[in-house]
Amino acid sequence: MNIINPETNQNSFTVIEQSVASKKEGTLPEDICLVTDDFVMIGDGATSKSKDFKIITNPTTGEIVTSGRLAAQVIAQRLSELDANIEPDIAIVELNNAIAQKYKELGLYEYMQSHSTDRMTASVIIYSRARGEIWILGDCQHMIDGVHNDNAKLIDEITGRTRSEISSLLQEGRTIEEIRAKVADNAAQYGWQVDTSELTTSQLQKSTDAPRTAIMSMLSTQQQFQNRPEGSPEHPLAYDVIDGLGQQNAGRVKVIKLTPGDHEIVLASDGYPQLARTLADSEIAREELLEQDSLLIGKSGQRYMSTKGMSKGQQSYDDRAYIRFNVHVS
Repeated sequence: MNIINPETNQNSFTVIEQSVASKKEGTLPEDICLVTDDFVMIGDGATSKSKDFKIITNPTTGEIVTSGRLAAQVIAQRLSELDANIEPDIAIVELNNAIAQKYKELGLYEYMQSHSTDRMTASVIIYSRARGEIWILGDCQHMIDGVHNDNAKLIDEITGRTRSEISSLLQEGRTIEEIRAKVADNAAQYGWQVDTSELTTSQLQKSTDAPRTAIMSMLSTQQQFQNRPEGSPEHPLAYDVIDGLGQQNAGRVKVIKLTPGDHEIVLASDGYPQLARTLADSEIAREELLEQDSLLIGKSGQRYMSTKGMSKGQQSYDDRAYIRFNVHVS
């Protein structure tokens, strides 16, 4: 155990720039940026895959909030209350507990046990000033002194690639049977059984993002690989997030211990497809990519393939959060 003595700890940080933006004007982002005296956090609330489930936070007014937005808010509030010297595993347990408590307040705790698609889910990346560490759970990205790591999940690479391949098949005029088979076959390569039988030609024709509609059988069942219980067989598609029920992921937090000295740190959500050292350059890279390939299907030689593209009326394909700061680690 690494014990931190607050009386001798001279670690410090200075924020240079930060930004949070929604994918659509007039809507609240599901990403969040938190800065306290002790922590810097980017939280990326997951977009719900459920069509019908809504969280009503105020029964009197009928106020509705997305599960991803509420997850990010709850996590940020709890992190701001934690002791500066807390260990990463304990911090993640506390953040999970905060979401579990919110489920109970809303009368949803039992429901969430068996409805993983509807859970309040978020990825986080946190800088701890006292410990001089970066903690990562999920797919938020970071840059340390110009060296980038996107912490990408294999399951997102597979679903993104499948969506790109479906786009090509649709352009070729392939049949619905061939579309279904491609989705099922790509999943089956990893022992992932998906039911594509309900996918219809009519659904694809009516969709504003037909390739995404085609892979919804993947997106709506990928939670089976989320926060797999201790003792479960290892699986290449397994991933961890904070969802209020993931107490077992405390031991799966990626911890980066910074070396003594001065460092420049960038933390960001995956709303930036090409993270750069400055906010301006990250925005330019994002805009240029979307100009060439707004659907993010690997068009025009681009290698970035996502599970979703930019829809009509949107400013980007996803919410995004970014912060750059200097740190001194003693």
